[in-house]
Amino acid sequence: MSDNQLTLSMLGGLEADSKGLPISAADRDKLLKTFRETAAGEGLGVYDVGARLLGFVGEALRKPLAGIVGEVWKQRKELREIAEKGDKRDVEGNVELFDHTISWNLHPSVELRANGVKLCTMVFDCKANLKLQGVQLQIRNCCVTRIDAGKLGSTIALEFKSVPLMPPCKKTIDLRKSWDLPNGGIRLA
Repeated sequence: MSDNQLTLSMLGGLEADSKGLPISAADRDKLLKTFRETAAGEGLGVYDVGARLLGFVGEALRKPLAGIVGEVWKQRKELREIAEKGDKRDVEGNVELFDHTISWNLHPSVELRANGVKLCTMVFDCKANLKLQGVQLQIRNCCVTRIDAGKLGSTIALEFKSVPLMPPCKKTIDLRKSWDLPNGGIRLA
């Protein structure tokens, strides 16, 4: 999504340097403390892996939102119908999404080793709830090529063994007036 592509890691507050969406130093310190405590609970306290663990999970959640919404949009009937016509010739269509909700679960895992010996694998649960409001999609030849206006609301929750690692991170972003998606857009077919 343009030069500053949104990712789950940014929306979840796991990237401190993301432009326009930074978390506060205090929030990052709390999250780091929680990761250290989680690692200690798994018998890894002596290794002080909290910061690296946070970094690995943050990296695993650098999934672009364009990829997530693309997967969901492939399942929408009105979008598929326009996309199917685009396989045969130059077809263009517009679809409006007034209140479009997307729920997505990811399970990043980190395998921890010391001196080549596997200590454990930690599996995290990331629950992403996204809400697009007042968005219009332009579809050309099986791809969403342009997104016009709207707002994005997000709630990202991160858990380990069903225990929340942080309060759900909620953000609302005014999307640009419109933008063209790079690399031909989000492929629907």
